[in-house]
Amino acid sequence: MIASRRLWLLAAVSVVALLTVLHAERDASPEKAGEMRAAAVLMTETVQRFSAFCDSAGIAIDLTTDPNGTGLIGPEMTELTTTVGHLAAKRTSLNPQMAALVVSLLNEADVTAGDTVLVGASGSFPGLLVAVFSACRALSVVPVAMLSVGASSYGCTRPELDLVDFYGVLRRFGLVDTAPLAVSLGGDEDIGLELDAAARQRLFAKLGEAGPRFICEPSLKKNVALRLGLIEKINLKAFINCGGSHVNLGADAMILKVKPGVHRHLPLPVPSKRGMMHALSARNVPVIHLLYLRGLALRYGLEWDPVPLPAGETAGLPQDTGRQNIRIKLIAMIYFVVLSLGLISGRKSGRFEI
Repeated sequence: MIASRRLWLLAAVSVVALLTVLHAERDASPEKAGEMRAAAVLMTETVQRFSAFCDSAGIAIDLTTDPNGTGLIGPEMTELTTTVGHLAAKRTSLNPQMAALVVSLLNEADVTAGDTVLVGASGSFPGLLVAVFSACRALSVVPVAMLSVGASSYGCTRPELDLVDFYGVLRRFGLVDTAPLAVSLGGDEDIGLELDAAARQRLFAKLGEAGPRFICEPSLKKNVALRLGLIEKINLKAFINCGGSHVNLGADAMILKVKPGVHRHLPLPVPSKRGMMHALSARNVPVIHLLYLRGLALRYGLEWDPVPLPAGETAGLPQDTGRQNIRIKLIAMIYFVVLSLGLISGRKSGRFEI
């Protein structure tokens, strides 16, 4: 009887422990789930509006590379193309689940309504920019943008609709309220070294007259310092990196080991090789790193290269599979601890009842 009581006690303890783990790792609350749904719906609507905009503006949509007809997949190679891009990754970034995921990441970074975040984006992933602005709108968060025009293939590569133009369209849609704080050429050294001379000259003239601060500084350290000066009086709650802009990632190879998601303390290279991600992390600003789409999709259960795109109202909510795995491991550990204690208890009493 004593052994039985001990086992019942151990069972009760295990149930309490299990419920504690499940509570700590529970799914999003109804309020948070509602915010994620709202962001996904807004992204769906924005993508549809942009597709209609392309039709009205006479901008051709290649259904071979863009089977969902979004208009957000640009040509593979143009005068704006700086590097090779992965087509499936570009199409995956258009999944409205991405906006829901950004809501979750902003929550993880403790960003709340009324807070200001800095968004550093290249032209490589216009879909990520739509996702970020949709999430910010759903959470009543204020985004401040710094744009690098250069794009990898299938991004914002249309010369007639580069990243600055695309941002202007999103402003007209009401997805974002303010002009970008700064713009740059992007590409190699953030000054478009790989662009042909005619394209660079045209962009120089265009961006120099665009209104926002045009930064064309060949020194990474000075480039970062100029950008930090522009945000000196802004109380930033997070920095969101969209794409692979040189000025955001920096020049140290260790950045390739940084996984997508929220980072509160990044490893810091020498000052001359630090990008905006490092500079702001050194100031204790959380960094939300949106790159390596395959890793994002695997970690958070996003559908890869979906055709058709899931509708925002019905798109599944992303969940961090890494945390789910931790939960499973904790549950298994509790089970085996309880089982071991029960066996020990039974052996000491000379009988084992179960």
